Amino acid sequence: MIVIFISGWAIFTLISYFNHSADNDGKLLSIANEEKTASAIHSLIMEEFDTINPPLSTLAIQQIFDRFEENIDTGYHYQFYLIDDKMNNAFATLNGNIYIMKGLLEFAESPEVLSAVIAHEIGHIQNRDFETRLSKNISLSALEIIITGGNTTLISELSKTLFSSKYDRQQEQAADDFAKDLLIKSGIHPENLAVLFLGMERENYIDLPEATSMFMSHPHLKMRIEKAVIYDLPEDFEERPLAIDWVSVKKELK
Repeated sequence: MIVIFISGWAIFTLISYFNHSADNDGKLLSIANEEKTASAIHSLIMEEFDTINPPLSTLAIQQIFDRFEENIDTGYHYQFYLIDDKMNNAFATLNGNIYIMKGLLEFAESPEVLSAVIAHEIGHIQNRDFETRLSKNISLSALEIIITGGNTTLISELSKTLFSSKYDRQQEQAADDFAKDLLIKSGIHPENLAVLFLGMERENYIDLPEATSMFMSHPHLKMRIEKAVIYDLPEDFEERPLAIDWVSVKKELK
C-alpha cells in the first residue's frame, strides 16, 4: 500500500502540474487527466493485490450499484473491484474506481450494510476527496527531489506520511451525509450506516473519551453513530429490501 500511494502521488502530481486547466469547475484534474491518473493508480494497486470475481458477490455489488445509479448525478463510469484480502475495508480513488476487500463482505451483516459502505465511498468520489487528500501532502518540487534523489530515509518518511494520510473529519462527515441521502433516495434505510459503525466499534475500534474528538482529524465513531441515526426520513419513504441471498454470498467467500 505504501508503494502504491507513493507512486500514485507521483503520477497524480506530475499529470496535474503539467496538464491542469484553470477552467475546470474547481476540479484539480480535467476529466481526461483524471482518467489517465486513475488508470495508472489502478495498475499499481493491481500489482499489490489480487482481485477475485466470485459470481454471487460480484452480482450483489452490481445489484447494489444498480439501485444507486439513477440517484447519482455524475458522468463517472463506476467500476468495482473485489480484492482478495481479509481486511475489513473499502476505498475509492479517482474516476469512479472503488475497491472492496473480501473481508468487508464477510464482515457485513446484510447487503444493506454493504450498501452503506458503497454509498459512503461513492460520496468520497462525488466530493473529489481523493484528489484533495493527495494535494495536501507535498509539493511537486519536494516530491521530485525525494523520488529522484534516491535518499532511502526521505523516501521511508514520505511513505509513512502518505500511508497514514486519511480523510479529515469534514470529508468523512460529508461522505456519511451523502451516504444517508443516497440510501434514502434508493429505498434503503439509512440506519444501516449506524449498523455499520456499531460493527466497526465492536470489531476494530479502540474507544476514546468523547471529549478528545475535538483533537481528532476523524469524527469520533460514537459521534458518527449518533449522526447516522439522526435524519429526516421523508414521509413517503418506502424501504425496498435488496433481493440478494446474503447467506449464499457468505458461503461463496469461504
